[in-house]
Amino acid sequence: MKRLKQAVTVIFYSFFFTASLLLPITQLNAQTLEDLQQADKLRINVWVEPEQNIIARQQINLQIEVATDKWFAGGTQIGHFEIKDAIVLQREKFAVNSTRSEGDKSWTVQQWMLVIYPQRGGLIEVPAIPLKLSIAGEGAESITGEVFTRSFDFEVTIPEQVAGNKNWIATSRFEVEDSFNKSLDELGAGDALMRTIKISADNLPAMMLPAIVPDEIPGIAVYVKSPQLTDKVNRGDYLAERLQSITYVFEEEGEYHLPKQSFYCWNLETEAYEVIELEEHILMVSGSVSAAGEGEKISRGVDKSSLLDSLPLLKKVIALVIIFVAVGYVVRKLNKNDKKKNDTNSVRITESELKKQFDKACADRELEKAVAIFYKWLDNYAEVGFSGSIRESLNTLDQKALSQSFYDVMQSVYAENRNKDADLKQFSRQLAGELKKQETKTLLSHLTVDLKLN
Repeated sequence: MKRLKQAVTVIFYSFFFTASLLLPITQLNAQTLEDLQQADKLRINVWVEPEQNIIARQQINLQIEVATDKWFAGGTQIGHFEIKDAIVLQREKFAVNSTRSEGDKSWTVQQWMLVIYPQRGGLIEVPAIPLKLSIAGEGAESITGEVFTRSFDFEVTIPEQVAGNKNWIATSRFEVEDSFNKSLDELGAGDALMRTIKISADNLPAMMLPAIVPDEIPGIAVYVKSPQLTDKVNRGDYLAERLQSITYVFEEEGEYHLPKQSFYCWNLETEAYEVIELEEHILMVSGSVSAAGEGEKISRGVDKSSLLDSLPLLKKVIALVIIFVAVGYVVRKLNKNDKKKNDTNSVRITESELKKQFDKACADRELEKAVAIFYKWLDNYAEVGFSGSIRESLNTLDQKALSQSFYDVMQSVYAENRNKDADLKQFSRQLAGELKKQETKTLLSHLTVDLKLN
C-alpha cells in the first residue's frame, strides 16, 4: 500500500512538472499584440513635424511608426479617427519600410505619414489612433489584432497680422494670376468675356485655396463655372491648383470696372504677411450699333413724333382710322424686316441678315456667338421696348417666366449647370414678340394721348 502511494505521488509530480514546461508554449501561442508590446517586441510611436512654432492652416506631418523585432505578416491599416478643428488627409497610400539595429536586436520598421491642417489657434488634441496589424508569431501562425497609438496635443498660433481676416492661407509659395480669352480693347454690347483666375500653392490641398466671389456689376451679367481643383505631388512636395472661370456678358455700352482682387498669405519661409493683388481692369464697351444705326434709331423716333405733331384737328372717327392705319403700317415694317437707313453713306447689317447669322450660330452650337448676335438685334431693332439690358427690360415688363428662361439660357451657355430644356432660339422669339407687343402698346398710348389733346 505504501509503495502504491509513492507511485501515485511520483506520477502526480511528473504530470505537474510536464505541464509547467508546456505552459510557456501554450501562452506563446495565445499571446496578443499587447503581449508583444509588453515584451518589447512591438513598438508604436507617433509625433508631428514640426513640433514647435506651428501656424494655423499650415501643413503638419503626422508620423506613425510601427517597429517589431519579428516581421510583418500582413498589411497595416490605419483606422478612422478625427481631430477637432483640423483637416486630416492620408495622401500617401504606402508606408516607408526600413530596418535598423539596436544592440543585438534587428527591427523591421513601417513609417506612415498623414497630414494635418489645423484651422484655429490653441491646443489641438490628437486622439489615440487605431492600427490593425499582423505580426509573425513563433510558428506558422500570425498575431493579428488592433492596437492604438498614444494620444497627445500640440500648440498652434495665429500671427497677429492675419487676426480677424478669414480668407488667408499659410504656405511657403503662393501665386495668383489671371488671363482673358480676348483683347480688352474692342468690346461691344452683347460680347462675352471669359476671365480665368489661377491660384497655386505648395503643401496645401486644393480645397483650401481661396474661393473667387465676383462682384455684381450693373450692366454686366456674371456667370461662374465650378472651379477645377487639382492636387499634384512633385518629389515629395504637394502642389495645389485652383482654376476659376468667370464669364462677363456686357448688356450695355459704357465704362466698366472689374475691381481688384486681393489674396492673403502667411509666408512660412519668410515668416511674413503677404498680399497678392490682381489689378483693376477698366473696360470700355461700345454699342453694338454703328453711328449710322444710332442715327436711324433716333430718326425713327423723330418720324413718330413728327407723325403725332402733324396730325390735324380732325374728327375723332377719321383720327381713329389714321391711328390704326399707322399702327398696321409699323407692325408690317417690323415683320417684313424692311427697315431703311436715313444715312445713305453708311452700311448697316439688315435684320434678315442678323437672323440668318443667329440661326447659323445656334445650329453650329456657337451659343456665345449667337448671344452676341441677339444683342445686336436688340440694340438695332428692338425699338422702345428694350432698355439696353435684357434683365432690366424683363424686370420692367414684369416678365417673371421670361426672366427665368433668360437665366436658364445664360447658365446653359456660360456656366456648368447645363439645362437641357434651355433653348436660346425659343427664348429669343418669345422676347422679341414681347418687345414688339410693348412697342405697339406704346405707340397706341402716344396716339391716344395726342388725340385727346387735339
